[in-house]
Amino acid sequence: MILRRVIVHFRKQDWTAIAIDFLIVVVGVFVGLQVNNWNEARQDRKDERFYLARLQEVLVNAGKFSSRLRQQRIDKLDALKSATQALFGEFRRETLSEEECHALGTSHIVSFALPELPALTELQSSGRLSIIQDEEIRAAFIALQRAQYVLGRSMVESDQGAVPLGDQFPGPLAIDAYVVDETGELRLKSVCNVVAMQGDRAFLNILADNADRYDAYVRFNLVPWAAQFEAVRKLVDGAIGSEH
Repeated sequence: MILRRVIVHFRKQDWTAIAIDFLIVVVGVFVGLQVNNWNEARQDRKDERFYLARLQEVLVNAGKFSSRLRQQRIDKLDALKSATQALFGEFRRETLSEEECHALGTSHIVSFALPELPALTELQSSGRLSIIQDEEIRAAFIALQRAQYVLGRSMVESDQGAVPLGDQFPGPLAIDAYVVDETGELRLKSVCNVVAMQGDRAFLNILADNADRYDAYVRFNLVPWAAQFEAVRKLVDGAIGSEH
């Protein structure tokens, strides 16, 4: 329609009419682009809210589970420290608590179930992370992924380097199995011969290495990851106006 009018006006050399037609086209294109941008921005805000809500749900549920596991790992580290003090140096003693003995028997285990964030993965894989307007939240997500990667790598490296003490030294440290009567669950129990441990330098050497690996895993990887995870959760809660 506009093109036909322009041709007619051009043939008549009606430059004023041509200018008006051109202006109409420009204004129409501009308004169309603005409306399209407005619709996209509105959809982005809607999607942002949707993804943040999904992330919050995962963060809250995963946080409850991971906090229990994290505390178990920290408690195990405390027991491992106490046990090493009983076996080395001026705090030597001839008995260990059940928790201390179990910590020795599992000093090579550093497993931790890292929570998945599928909503964040979707945003990154589709290149739409930018729909989250808050730069602090975006930066926190990236930092969390980095911390999660480092924690995963540390678990792999520790698992490859740590030694199951019960396998290598069955005399000082034996691993028994028993069944819980109430649930029928099969569990393992460490049985420690402290005198034999203190008299076996090879055992003590490997224990020291296991303990050092486990301490580094918790102190420099698990705890920083947990702090970043909690920071992300609080930021998302604040962004969508919820408290947990």
